[in-house]
This record gives sequence, structure tokens and C-alpha cells, in this order.
Amino acid sequence: MKKIVVPTDFSENANHALQYAIELFKGIDSYFYILNTFEMQPPLDFFDKTLSTNADLYKMLQRNSEEELQKLKEELQKGPLKRQEFEVISKMGSLPQIIKELVENEGVDLVVMGAKGASKGQSTIFGSHTLQVINKRICPVIVVPEDYELNEPKNILFPTDLYVDFSDKHLSLMSDLAERSGSSITVLHRIFRGLDTNQRACKEKLDAYLAKLPTSFETVEDKAIDEAIFEFERTHPTDLLAMVNNKHSFLENLFFKPVVSKIVKETDIPFLVVPS
Repeated sequence: MKKIVVPTDFSENANHALQYAIELFKGIDSYFYILNTFEMQPPLDFFDKTLSTNADLYKMLQRNSEEELQKLKEELQKGPLKRQEFEVISKMGSLPQIIKELVENEGVDLVVMGAKGASKGQSTIFGSHTLQVINKRICPVIVVPEDYELNEPKNILFPTDLYVDFSDKHLSLMSDLAERSGSSITVLHRIFRGLDTNQRACKEKLDAYLAKLPTSFETVEDKAIDEAIFEFERTHPTDLLAMVNNKHSFLENLFFKPVVSKIVKETDIPFLVVPS
């Protein structure tokens, strides 16, 4: 059984991500932890003299969280979902830390998060919490853009620098999704003066692992990897962008350089990041 955490703030973005997760795993037994977290900080426009203590504020925030989660669960249970179970969790504290605890204590396989943004056109795929969850490298994360039309990932783009010692933990989720939905996988990598010995070994391992799936390899030269990704998405049908967040790969550098802003603003397909 797959175990999936879906954080929610009850926004359209969060609900959209939840529906995407349900659709993605509709054919298999799956258990969803729908998580809402809150902190002891009332809204800026909030003022109520009756809430005179932290205990009062905590009770109000907890009650609101639990009530909204229960409404959401009841709506989900009205649907024709036969192989999916839902547990709602309301907790006070930091969202990334609580997700980390759930992953470690419950054996969670995946986190699915909605896009974050103050308003239309201002949205970025990664909110600060999302980046923190990804950079903890404890669990695969899928981030779902707010306007993405829900469908199965028939075409998966997998950029890599071929400096990962690929194993099942890196590739099993992507390959499982591809096998269940009949997806093709395009491996995109950048070359400078050909592949070195380590890259050739990684490519051979990747070839062997994906041998039973329709897989093709594309190379790019003299082009930044983010530009190559965008160009491929523009010119080829692409339903899922998947990457391994290797500690020493180009992806780690992207997260700490300004170019990440370009990626998160322009990518309009779900983004799967797998920790190394």
C-alpha cells in the first residue's frame, strides 16, 4: 500500500494537488494523510478580546483546523473511491518538521503539495516550505502547478547529469508510475566532451533498470540545463518532470542559485523530486 502525505491549507491549490494525488494512485491501494498545520499566529486583521490567552487561541485554531479537515474527509468519502483510505491530521507546528516526523514514523512513500502564491500570476511552484521539505531529502515530493489539468503522466522527462549511482530508491516511483500508465520516459542529459567513465557506468545502470519501459535518451550541448528542460517541454508532450536531488549534482546547485527562480516560475507541469 502506498502512503501519501498531502498538506492542505484548504485553498484551491491544495485541493487541486489532493485531486491530482488521488487520480495518480486511483488504481492501487493507497493511504492518504491529509495534513493541516497551524502556528500560534492569528491573521493580521484578527482581533478578539475573548481570546485572552494562548490557550484560547490554540483551541480556536485547532477547532477550525479539525472542522475543515473533517468536512474535506466527508466530501472525499462521498466519491467512488474503493482502494483509497484517508486520515486527517491537525497539528500545531512547522509544516516541514511535521512532514519529516510523518515520513519517519509512518513509512510515507510520497508527499504531494500544491503550488503556492499570493495571487494569480504571482504564484511560484515552490513556496519556502516546499523547498525546505525537498531539501530535507527524506522523501520524494511532487509539486503540482495550480492550473495543471489532471491526467496520467504519459510522457515523463527525466533530466540527469549521470553522476548518480542509480538504485531502486531513486527510480522505483518513476518507473512504477510509467508502468501503470503506459508512459514513455525521456532521459535528458547535458554533455561537454562526451561522457566520462563514471557517467558511462551510470548510463549503463540506468539503461538496465529502464529496459522494460519505452525509454529514449536525448543529449544537449552548449546549453544550460534549465533552458534545455524548457525547450523540451515546449516542443514535446510532457506530463511529469522528474529529477533526483543528488547532493553533488547540478540540481543541488540549481536550488541555491538564482536560476531556480526561472525554473519554478515557468514550469507548468508536475515536478517530482526524489532524494538521493
